[in-house]
Amino acid sequence: MQEGQDRRGFLARMSTAAAALWAASLTSACDAIGLNTESDDFEMHGPVRQNEKVLQLPEAPAMRDLLTPYHDGRPFMRRWAVGHVAKGKRGQITILLVDLDSGGHAELDLYGRDPGMKPLAHTAYYDVILDNGEQGRTRTPLHLERLAERLAEIISSNEHFLPELRTLPRMRDTSPETQER
Repeated sequence: MQEGQDRRGFLARMSTAAAALWAASLTSACDAIGLNTESDDFEMHGPVRQNEKVLQLPEAPAMRDLLTPYHDGRPFMRRWAVGHVAKGKRGQITILLVDLDSGGHAELDLYGRDPGMKPLAHTAYYDVILDNGEQGRTRTPLHLERLAERLAEIISSNEHFLPELRTLPRMRDTSPETQER
């Protein structure tokens, strides 16, 4: 019996070690290709760029109140901050977010809520959309999806107190030809 227990004990230890090695290699592989969501700190992926066009759009100061307490540029999600809140060319609100570590920009648009659309995120009154001209043909990077979800959470905590700001057009009601690329 002693010999059988030793064999079973040895096999149990070996299978535990094999499982640990497999898990470690899977974690490394996920990290290498960007699938590890546990440690994703929402940093910029791909080329770091700044969007000068958005910075030239007219500011929408009243809409900054939707982003309280982050309306003044204080960081959220450890490294992102609101840089500019502007009135877009189609009546939407364009929110320029800045990655404080890289200086890169992400632009998310706010439109009126439209249950027929599939935005990245939404609140009771607004859709948060990445309007990159791809019309849904390209998958949105995970870090931008999470950024949109967090932005929607922030807006949700303020939108009920600001009924005067609910007058944004729905995306489907705007003409894409009116916005310059």
